[in-house]
Amino acid sequence: MRNINIALLGFGTVGSGVYNAIKSNEETLKKELNANLIIKKILVSDKTKKRAEDVNPNIFTDNFTDIITDDIDLVVEVMGSMDFAKKCILTAFERGKHVISANKDLIATHGQELYKAAYENNCFFMYEASVCGGIPILRVINNHLFGEKIEKITGIMNGTTNYILSKMYQEGLEYKDVLSEAQRLGYAEADPTSDVEGYDSARKVAILSSLCFNTYVTFKDVYTEGITNITKQDISYAKKMGYNIKLLGVSKENDGKIEAYVYPAFIPNTCQISNVKDAYNAVYLKSNLLGESMYYAKGAGSLPTASAVLSDIVNIVKNMSLNLPVERLDRNFEKKEILSIDEIFTKYYLRISLKSNIDISSEILSIFENMGIGVVKNIKEDIKDNNTIIVITEKVKESKIKKCIESLKNLNKNLEIGNMIRIEDNI
Repeated sequence: MRNINIALLGFGTVGSGVYNAIKSNEETLKKELNANLIIKKILVSDKTKKRAEDVNPNIFTDNFTDIITDDIDLVVEVMGSMDFAKKCILTAFERGKHVISANKDLIATHGQELYKAAYENNCFFMYEASVCGGIPILRVINNHLFGEKIEKITGIMNGTTNYILSKMYQEGLEYKDVLSEAQRLGYAEADPTSDVEGYDSARKVAILSSLCFNTYVTFKDVYTEGITNITKQDISYAKKMGYNIKLLGVSKENDGKIEAYVYPAFIPNTCQISNVKDAYNAVYLKSNLLGESMYYAKGAGSLPTASAVLSDIVNIVKNMSLNLPVERLDRNFEKKEILSIDEIFTKYYLRISLKSNIDISSEILSIFENMGIGVVKNIKEDIKDNNTIIVITEKVKESKIKKCIESLKNLNKNLEIGNMIRIEDNI
């Protein structure tokens, strides 16, 4: 029986989860793969640190050169850094080591370079855990939907923001109060910027867009807007109109051009993805043969992410056993235009606040009419002495709604745009 020697880069939440996943499934893996999976080395920043897991301390090292010895077959990178992780992976490829990574930051930024290096060194490179943790979405795209034309991806791709928005919706709380609770419970980091500003989701959208539409989409290509401006007032109006608010990652291809963005959106309560609660993720795909399908699971955490890493390990070991050739991951990629957010067409929710008790409703609606923007609904209520008007538009180009907002701001010094939220009626 063959030994497969594994080097683990990182032993934090994910790294320890991978170690435990291999150990707890040792006998099953041995039977299925006809191989022993042996974690030979673990790279850490402090090898003297006491660890809860029952791990032989001699396999820990703080020197990467100890990792890529000749007897190592497979490198699993779960450190989460950028520059150092990239250096480690490229060096591993140069030494002929197959690589698995959970590093969405790195792949969403330097995917092209990594694909090239893996292929040139005849190494398998897999990264299922980089997108939505326990959801095997990359496997679905690469295998189960291979040969189909994927038309659109829509997803809740960040558990922290979904937890926050779910609590705001269920309990009528303000954003800052739920964020504090999420940090206390461990759902949000001390610095939650990457999650709440949408950057984490945008990296996942970049990776998925690249795979689905055979083109290079990087993190910088994805328009990104977070949830920090969502108020309980917005949530209240969403409820009244039969909507929920979710932070969505959306990507689609139209006439060879790519739309890729992350933003909070109104979603009809009749839509499945609207009912994804707490720290769960969901990815909704539309393809030309299967049609609509949704994939749902925990998107982060030690064991869900370890599950994704373990599936990659199993696939690479099987490929090695069968002597399958390494194919370049971007072999069918071609350059495609990434559209600006100003080019999208959708409906909009506008919350307009008036500082003083004046009635300029007709003037406000006239601006929409003069600009050729249809209004589906408008609601006017007094809330704590602030005159608030809610306008729901028909589908319109984003650049046009932005011009309309500028005209509204110039209408009266007492007028403020409290929020603009896009409406996704057709997931």
